[in-house]
Amino acid sequence: MFLLSTSVASARETYEIRKGEDLLVECKAAISVWKRNFAVTEKEKTQFYACHNYVAGYVHATELAMKAAGMKRVMCVIKEPMPKILAAIVKELESSEENLDKHAGFALFFALTNAFPCE
Repeated sequence: MFLLSTSVASARETYEIRKGEDLLVECKAAISVWKRNFAVTEKEKTQFYACHNYVAGYVHATELAMKAAGMKRVMCVIKEPMPKILAAIVKELESSEENLDKHAGFALFFALTNAFPCE
């Protein structure tokens, strides 16, 4: 498992994803941006990119590392559309408050493996 941290800077603010609660806030904003077809503020766009880039980087890095190590896949998410992935992450994080205080990488791992298990 990888532990990633990301920050996205806008003109006025920096959004850092360090804990599960940060990931939840940014991904809720990302879903809102998608629903409104990007007709949103710059702050909301920055939150969208913070969540989207964190999740995309995490998924791709995890898939690559597991494949390179010859490990069995524990999450089957790579072919899912991003809006579905983000909705599942928000749902999982909202239902597992114990993961909100953990590192965002751990919280994301648990959310993705619960929402998209490999069968």
